[in-house]
Amino acid sequence: MKTAESGSQPPATGPGDLRVGGWIALFIGFLAIFILSPVRQISDASYSLLVSECVLRHGTVALDAYARPPLDPAVHPGSVGGERPYQLLTSGGHVYYAFPAGTSILSIPYVALSHVFGMSAVDEDGLYDFREERRMMFRLAALLMATLALLTYRIASSSLNRGWSLAFTAAVALTTQVWSTASRGLWSHTWAILLVVIAIDHLIRHEINGRKLRPVLLASVLVFAYFTRPTMAIGVAATGVYLALRHRKVFLPYAATVAGWFAVFVLTSWVQYGQLLPPYYRPTRLGAPEFWTGLTGNLVSPSRGLLVFLPHIVVIGLWLVRYGRRSQHAPLALLGLTAALGHLAVVASFPVWWGGHGYGPRLLTDAVPWLILPALAAFSGWRRSREKRARHRLRDRVETAAAIGLTAAALLINGGGALAPSTNEWNWKPVDVDLDHSRVWDWSDAQFLAPYHDRGEADR
Repeated sequence: MKTAESGSQPPATGPGDLRVGGWIALFIGFLAIFILSPVRQISDASYSLLVSECVLRHGTVALDAYARPPLDPAVHPGSVGGERPYQLLTSGGHVYYAFPAGTSILSIPYVALSHVFGMSAVDEDGLYDFREERRMMFRLAALLMATLALLTYRIASSSLNRGWSLAFTAAVALTTQVWSTASRGLWSHTWAILLVVIAIDHLIRHEINGRKLRPVLLASVLVFAYFTRPTMAIGVAATGVYLALRHRKVFLPYAATVAGWFAVFVLTSWVQYGQLLPPYYRPTRLGAPEFWTGLTGNLVSPSRGLLVFLPHIVVIGLWLVRYGRRSQHAPLALLGLTAALGHLAVVASFPVWWGGHGYGPRLLTDAVPWLILPALAAFSGWRRSREKRARHRLRDRVETAAAIGLTAAALLINGGGALAPSTNEWNWKPVDVDLDHSRVWDWSDAQFLAPYHDRGEADR
């Protein structure tokens, strides 16, 4: 019998695999949740789909046709006195989107399809239509995160039955920043974490299902995540080390593909900005003198702490230590844990470590897909260990109760970020968090408790 490496292609199925109708129902279910959740986060994403429009209409990422100063505040929200808003920058006499262009490039097919249905970020008068762009962004973000949920189910179903795969998928999609951040607007995180999950799915299908590993495809997906968000370089590097240690035959084509795409990226940056890296990618944006403050804040502060907004990570950590080695996902769990810790270190090094306007640990949204791997190893290891010993032991009951309780808390907390507008308004009421970021340490003013705060006195 031929092995997967020698060319055979065993079906990439697992104990929890679904039929077509099940996949459709799963997608529609999560899509409905994301679309119907009322909180909308605009922020950095403004102008991102206008860039897509410029590529389709003018063959350039420059926004000169729609955003040359002086700007009309009625057309360009955020513009003060005709000056450009923070989402735009000028270089070489041209106007560009200040955030990574990866989101805009990847969204071109969606924007082109939107034209068929009469939707566009440019109105009939040839002006920027920010209202329509925002509606388009919200729909796209929901579509992308519903797709992420499908891929998460496929990853989980590699080793779990249907019921547990569905529970695992719901936990990833609804008790993390997937719901409370990435689906609330077209953040640069949104496309980036979907691409990482695509890469993780590819690795899982190789390690667990025996499918052929395609290093060029894997490298391209992860590099495009980097094009969308610079912190995704951590995953590119971590995956390279993983392949070098476990799959040396594919490391060189992986590394060559990464180098080739990076050369294209550097060349593009040189043409646009006259520098090797775009402004948003420059390492000078890191190196905060308050690293330990940023680290602590992103872990335990009441309004930005990962362990506060995702408290079930504590149980995952416990299970990973106790049962993770019994899981077939153990090597990939180490990759995921390494990448997630790398993201934490980088975010703590960022001067604006609290992430500006957002909900909870927004900057650690990038770590969520990597946490899928240790979470799956921990959970599958716990399930396997539990099946081998006598049931209904006190330890099992305590661990199960803790897992259910903390997951339910994470669901309520992240659901609040998607369902309660007051959690978004918290960013500027009663004072802008960027002007007084000490607010993120105040338990009496915790962001996730905003729906229960009485703001009446502060707003008068």
